[in-house]
Amino acid sequence: MTVSTFEGTILHRSARALAFQSHYWDGWLWFPNSQVEIVPDGDYGVVIHVQEWLIKKRGILEFTHYVLEDIEKIANT
Repeated sequence: MTVSTFEGTILHRSARALAFQSHYWDGWLWFPNSQVEIVPDGDYGVVIHVQEWLIKKRGILEFTHYVLEDIEKIANT
């Protein structure tokens, strides 16, 4: 199982998905709970490991800054 790692904060959580904002992003994205593993990261939030197929589909790179316009485009994929 190949995953990508993102550091940030969970803003919202439902039974099926979580709204996550990376420290590098100017906005947040929904991720299905079934495709994410959450690891607490001390006082700084969480680290999430996201299934690689979903990251490739959305075109997201780890440790990369995205402005709000980019996040909105990603959210529509």
